[in-house]
Amino acid sequence: MATPLPQIDVSHLKDALTAAKEKHGEATLRRADAALLTQQLNHRRAVEQVLRPFFTKAGLDIEKLDKMAAQNQSELRRIFQNHKMEAARRASLEMAAIREGVQRRTRALQNLANLPMVPFTAITLEPIFIWQTQVDSFKGSHIEPGNNWVKFLIEAMSGSQDTEFRFVFLWENQRNDLAVVNVASSLVLNGACEAVAAPGFISGDESVLALEASLTLLGLWQPDPQNSALPPQNPPYQQSQHQNLPGLDAQGGGLYWRVDFKWKNFSASSYDLGYDFFLIPPQSSAVFEVSLKVSYNFPGGGGNISDSVVADFANDNLGYMLMCPGLQLDLLTAPQAVA
Repeated sequence: MATPLPQIDVSHLKDALTAAKEKHGEATLRRADAALLTQQLNHRRAVEQVLRPFFTKAGLDIEKLDKMAAQNQSELRRIFQNHKMEAARRASLEMAAIREGVQRRTRALQNLANLPMVPFTAITLEPIFIWQTQVDSFKGSHIEPGNNWVKFLIEAMSGSQDTEFRFVFLWENQRNDLAVVNVASSLVLNGACEAVAAPGFISGDESVLALEASLTLLGLWQPDPQNSALPPQNPPYQQSQHQNLPGLDAQGGGLYWRVDFKWKNFSASSYDLGYDFFLIPPQSSAVFEVSLKVSYNFPGGGGNISDSVVADFANDNLGYMLMCPGLQLDLLTAPQAVA
């Protein structure tokens, strides 16, 4: 049966959404990738211990080379700061265009609803709440039609952590027959990320920052083993539910690695998510979660003053934020009045 919004246990709903997401394979793959990176870095450091005495005896000034690598990183960081300002100027125009586009789409759907016959009914939802898994990076959030956003700042020099920022939507099928819907949403990123690792001529450190966008669907109806026609609460996974966004893997140098400083400017960058043919029983509700996961990892442990990752989506002066314009359901089954 349908679950009225005031009776929803938000804490239980958060746990259920997290459990539904963990059923997908991406979480296991991330852990495997992190273990592989650590193993590779440990191997390079073992090689360093063997080769360092040889290079020193040959007269190679390893400390001078390390200083040169650090100077190169400083210059790359300076260039990045200049790029941030230019990217922010472009993004302010692009964000305005995105908001205007959302408003035009809303007006167009309202006009379609007034026509005598339409091929389907489009429903636009706003979040019922926004939440995050790590509160230390959270800087604020806002819910408004077409302009739902969260601001966050992640800064780290060691360890590893996954942080998710989640927009949760609810829809109730008030009809007496099955509803079939297509689901569409997007995340708009306006911010900057950077990663830098302590340099070393033979074996430097490594800093990794990854971003993933995902869409999770969860039915709130009770399962019934005796009713084979009842759709599953957790529908089969579709690839369109997930996107790997551009991430950063900064190497501190080494015999086979280039010393660099990695950065990425997100200038009102939009990433689409969707799901086709989601089934919702009569008089039942479903929730939809659109989320961004930000993960960082220092395969060698980090802790050096030069090791760091930053994901800045909170700078008010540059208009930084993570925005979810909304979630659209295309109702493919006939509207109640037509049926």
